[in-house]
Amino acid sequence: MMNQYKLDIMRFADLLSKYTGISKSKIDKYLLNNRINNIFEHPASLDITKSQLDKIRELKELFGLYNALKEHTAQYTIKSADDAKNYFRAIFTEKNDKERMVCAFLDNKNNVIATTVLTQGTVNMSAVYPREIAKEALLYDAKSVIVSHNHPSGDVTPSNDDIVSTQRVANALYAVQVNLHDHIIVTNNDAYSFAENGLMPNPKFTLGAIFEKVKSQYIDKWPAISCISKETALAIDYL
Repeated sequence: MMNQYKLDIMRFADLLSKYTGISKSKIDKYLLNNRINNIFEHPASLDITKSQLDKIRELKELFGLYNALKEHTAQYTIKSADDAKNYFRAIFTEKNDKERMVCAFLDNKNNVIATTVLTQGTVNMSAVYPREIAKEALLYDAKSVIVSHNHPSGDVTPSNDDIVSTQRVANALYAVQVNLHDHIIVTNNDAYSFAENGLMPNPKFTLGAIFEKVKSQYIDKWPAISCISKETALAIDYL
């Protein structure tokens, strides 16, 4: 008599075949030598048609949306590191083929106003543009931001570049009076919160400090620099 696990594998193969049009015999044969998660993480390894591949990707997207929606009513609210990890893990369900930077912009009650993919990199690199994040935060009139990116390698440990990038984003947001709440790293099976692990940086400057820095840099060549506003100093410093 088959145990429940084997019965569930058979049922999974039946349903997947019914929805995608992939023959059940092909799915059964594939599962003899591959773990079930490979079907969604590496669907091209099934050697199927483009239409069937699209169906699997749609299923994966559906599953991600379900996981995001089931924990919330009417709107997304992120009040803890666990909320943030669950939210971004659902988002990256169908976005783990290459590294991406995603930002959630929050209001003063931690409701998500909007979530956008800001950068898309290679399999192991994503450029971070703090100014773009700050501009988006102003566009949405956000009070805080949570950034997230994925590690397709499967290692959830933050790199030194991740830590440096987080500091740069925190500085840029602080300059426009927006808080950076957290940075979430996502893999297929795990998620890491900078806030939860004590890695969230403190912004290293104020507008006044930027003003003094710019003035001291340029005052010899342009004496009138002493009359510029702090906002102009900020623009010069970043541009």
